[in-house]
Amino acid sequence: HNKQRKFRDMHAAIAATLRQLPSRPQPLAQVYREHLETYVLADELGFAHLWLAEHHFADDQHNCSAMPILAAVAARTQRIRVGTYIILLAFHNPILVAEDAATLDLISDGRFDLAVGAGPMPVECAVFGVSPKETFARTYEALAFMQRLYTEDTVTHEGKYYQYRNVRLRPKPVQQPHPPIWMAAMGPQSIDKAAQRGYHLASA
Repeated sequence: HNKQRKFRDMHAAIAATLRQLPSRPQPLAQVYREHLETYVLADELGFAHLWLAEHHFADDQHNCSAMPILAAVAARTQRIRVGTYIILLAFHNPILVAEDAATLDLISDGRFDLAVGAGPMPVECAVFGVSPKETFARTYEALAFMQRLYTEDTVTHEGKYYQYRNVRLRPKPVQQPHPPIWMAAMGPQSIDKAAQRGYHLASA
């Protein structure tokens, strides 16, 4: 009986990427369409979560932007939670990420999870002009600023990497105070930092 109850309480999730497989060449538009149909089916079958990765400049056409895809999924589904797994926050403007996350939370009616990571590939860092030694600090500074955007009316931030004055985030997300934040933390320093901030742990 206990085993049956534990099985019922399990949540099945999909961690996905969209890419062009060398063994199965297809037009990318078809790849995206088939994936979208699969994610809608996952919602109908009762899957609990769909998380999409982000990477750039990959030879296999790995999807570089998860949020537009997740918005398309959210608009066509009813129950499945959608999330980034992960967004490389050090490459992004934190205000725009906060706005996109709020928008996705509205489209999904509170079904969005924001998972971020601080360990991009060296080639990505080189193209974006961000030192690999800075990605950890950039990520945590950006997250702290974003959380203030969600919880305060007007925010001025004077940090090491980001400086903004009198920012008012509009609209606010459905989930309060903000969508759940997950951190892809692997090493002891990152795990400790994520725990101190109260973030969920995203680790495969």
